[in-house]
Parts: sequence; structure tokens; C-alpha cells
Amino acid sequence: MNKDRRNFITKSSLTLLGLGISNTLLGQIHSLVNNETTETIAQKLKKAANRRRNGQLNQAKNIYNNIIAIDSNEIRAYDGLRKILLQSKYKELEVLQLYNNGLNQNPTSLIFKERVAKEYMRLSLGNKKFTNQLNIGQDLLLSAKQLFNQVRTEFPNNQQFETQFQKAKKKINQNATTIDARINTELKVERKNNRENFKIRFKNLNNTQLEAKLNFLLAKPNSIHRIKHIKEVSIIYINKLRKNGNINLAIQKAKEMYLNDKEDVRALQLCRKLCRKSNSLDVLENIERVNKGFKNSFWSNLALFDLLLKRYKKEGVGSVSEMNSLLNQTTPFAKDTLQKFELISRKIRLGLNTNNLLYVKNTLNIMAESINGISSAELINRFNILTARYYKKNNEIEKANIIIAIGLQDNSIEILDPFLIKIAEINKSKLNDNPAHNQKLMAFRDKMNSNNED
Repeated sequence: MNKDRRNFITKSSLTLLGLGISNTLLGQIHSLVNNETTETIAQKLKKAANRRRNGQLNQAKNIYNNIIAIDSNEIRAYDGLRKILLQSKYKELEVLQLYNNGLNQNPTSLIFKERVAKEYMRLSLGNKKFTNQLNIGQDLLLSAKQLFNQVRTEFPNNQQFETQFQKAKKKINQNATTIDARINTELKVERKNNRENFKIRFKNLNNTQLEAKLNFLLAKPNSIHRIKHIKEVSIIYINKLRKNGNINLAIQKAKEMYLNDKEDVRALQLCRKLCRKSNSLDVLENIERVNKGFKNSFWSNLALFDLLLKRYKKEGVGSVSEMNSLLNQTTPFAKDTLQKFELISRKIRLGLNTNNLLYVKNTLNIMAESINGISSAELINRFNILTARYYKKNNEIEKANIIIAIGLQDNSIEILDPFLIKIAEINKSKLNDNPAHNQKLMAFRDKMNSNNED
């Protein structure tokens, strides 16, 4: 290390001590050496990391200091102490001092030079009060660049050193330390480009490469950040499998992802999407049963019911008594108007599909009373369609068409039936400000009259 650099590091360390920043590292070294156990450095590091993650910071700190007392060149111990320091506010200068102390003990170490350079760059691009407290007449970003240049020159094949050097060089060219980031055009463009590139960073990877990356992550110890990364890569991998036509493997991976974390809504939605697209309703039923057992909520129960009813209609499998029982179990969960509407609509749909038309007619009357006075076009039109389906099922196609005309607010029709009059009163309160609602009604009427309605 050249003379100017040694003087700068010494001066910065002395300045920090002058600020009253305590450093117990050197004072603890001799006392900790005598307590050395037969544990290896790797075992000590693992123990310290576990203590740190569990919030036992003082114990972790003691272990890291013990490791440094044994081997002052063990950079992982310094990195562990850095993580402990940064769990409290305003410890940035102490972190710099930590690595400066390591560099003073290992003046030829490239990794310590790189760590010090990183802290210089962080300080120069962060809170200016820290650089002011240092009170050193050298540009920290320039100093970081010089140190990065030293380490990359000695190890030209180390991509990490080269990347850090280029970053420092770029920040200098962008005037990152002199122009406020909020008005620095170059920085704003760079951040935008980085966001866009981040979104498509896996775009050019094939299935094999994505699977290898996923397996590599899964082989590592779990952590909050790694779990998030694993889920992200899993979704990309699953979607790529689907696009390439490997739908069965995509469903398998999506199911594994969901079963590994039953609270992951994205995984559940992905399972539903893939299973419906491939008509794998038996697989989806298994997933919905797991979801219902795990959550036992209003919506998880209805999701299972909808799937059971769909299989009953399309495949002729399932138990009507189970579906009735499921709806009865769901009744206590229905608290508000929307949930009660959703529950009653399922009862009507089940009645229609089992030809229990008297029950359907009575339940439609109950629904009519419950929604009288609401203005939601979506809910009222769903009621209209259910009622029209009842009349169609009861071979009263004329009344079914009158229902749709009422929903479309056709005032030219004459209404004499008491129940149809009640439906007309409900539709008077409907807000028809969205043309899509009427379009859905007309589309249903066309399908109904062509015998293709659902």
C-alpha cells in the first residue's frame, strides 16, 4: 500500500476515534484468545450467524471478535460484525472503522482494500453528514475508485473487482456526489434502465438453465430473501414450461410451490390457472381441498364448491350431499351483503344443476328480498341471469326473455306476473353507467336462445 493511502487510512481511523466512536475489538482480542475452543473457524462463523439471526447480537459479536483474535484476516467475521452494526442507526462510520482496522492489520489484503473502498463509495453516495464528520480533504468516491483500481489490477480476472471499479468510475462521471439524485438526469435514466433490465433478466434462459438455477437456490440454506428469490424464479420457470407446451410439468411444479407455502396466493392462483387451462380438474380439486383445509374460510370454501360443481356438470363426478354440506358449513362465514349474495347464488346454481326447481324458486325469492334497493349492476344482472336460467330450465322461455328485457330496461314490455314485477322493481335501482353490463346480458340471451347457456 502506498504512503498516501496509508496516511489517509490512518487519518480516517484517528478522526473516527476523535468523534467518540467506541471500538472494543482490539481491547477484547487478548482476553478472547484464551477462551478459544476446539471449534473450527467455519463452525464458529455458523454459530455466530445463527446467534445474529436469532437476535442474540452480543453473543454473536463476541464470537466474531473471537474469530478475529484467532485470525485477523478472516473477512467473514468482519462482514458479520458489519451486519450487527447496521441493525442500529447511524453506524456507518463505525463500519468504515471496522474495515480500516482490518486493513491496518492486513495491509496487503486485497479483500480488505475492496471492503474499505465499498464503504468509501457508500458514504460518498449516502448521507452527507457522515462524510462531513470524517473531515478529510479527499473525495471519498475518488478514493474508492483508486482502491478498486488497485485490487482489479492485481487480480484482472476477478469480475467483482472490475464491476466495482466501473461502478465508481460511472458514478464519478455522473457527478453523483455533487448533483442531487432527485434532479440528476443521468442517474434517473440509469435507474429506469436498471428496473427494465431487472424485469427481463431471465428472459433468454431456457428451461434447463432455469431449472439449474432453481435447483442451485433450493440447495442453499433458507432465508427470507432467498425464499423470495426462489419463488420468483419458480414462477418464471413454470410460465416458461407452460409456454413451451410442457403443461403437466408446469402444473407439478406449481403444485409443489403451493404445497411448500400454503399462504402463497400467487402459487395458488398459478395452480388454478394452469389446471383450468389444461382441464386438469382432478388435480385442482386436490389443491382446493388442501386450501380449504388450511384456511377454512368463506372464500376457500366457495372455491372448493365451485370446482366440485364444475366437475359435477362437466364430468358427472362428485357428491351433491357433499356440496350441500359444504354450503351449510360456509353459512356462518357469510357476514356482509356480498358474501351472503355469493352464498345464495351457489345454492341456486346447485339447485339448477340438480333440477330442484321448487327450491330454486323459493331461494330466488329470498335473494330478491336481500338485494332489493341495491344499485350494483353486476349483482343485479347476476340475479337476472340466475332467474332467467330458472325459467328456461322450467320450460318458460318467454319469461326468461322478459327477465333479460327487464334487465336491459326495456319499457315496452307488459309485466303481469307478481314475481316479474318484483324483479322489475329491483332493476329500477340499477346503475347502468357501464355498457359492458348490458352487453353481457345480451350475450347471455343469445346463448340461452340457442340452447348454449352455461
